[in-house]
Amino acid sequence: MALLSFWKSNKDEVLKLTVEQVVSNAGDGTLHDQSPCSSELRSYLKMEGGKLAINTSKIGTKTPLDPYRFKLKSSS
Repeated sequence: MALLSFWKSNKDEVLKLTVEQVVSNAGDGTLHDQSPCSSELRSYLKMEGGKLAINTSKIGTKTPLDPYRFKLKSSS
């Protein structure tokens, strides 16, 4: 659980990470259902009273997320 350890030891640095960097530091770094990455990412997002602790400054830029790293099932 590198992301949670990183958060506990250096919260200010984690807050500077992009979404992609947060995901790559969680679990095995590959986000899909029931993975170590999704489990650790879920725990991370629940910390700090539910605040979203991700640097969102690059969301919406022309740099797309890697579609093969994110394999979550649709909830529909």
